[in-house]
Amino acid sequence: MAARQRVTVQPSRDGGWDVVTPNGTTNHQTKQPAVEQGRQAAKAIDTPSQLVIKKQNGRIQTEHTYQADPKRYKG
Repeated sequence: MAARQRVTVQPSRDGGWDVVTPNGTTNHQTKQPAVEQGRQAAKAIDTPSQLVIKKQNGRIQTEHTYQADPKRYKG
């Protein structure tokens, strides 16, 4: 199974929000447009991918996995 490509939405140093993809980084003034672009970027990747959305303090808020989400097993 191929390793997942990660797309991250995180606060930037200038007060905006960065979308970090395997192809580079883009910046947005507010979080919502950054999350939308991150979601589109993660879904557009041809291999399994993961969208990680962080809070203003840098901690992970939520994660979404696209394509080939691994099955959950007990234990």
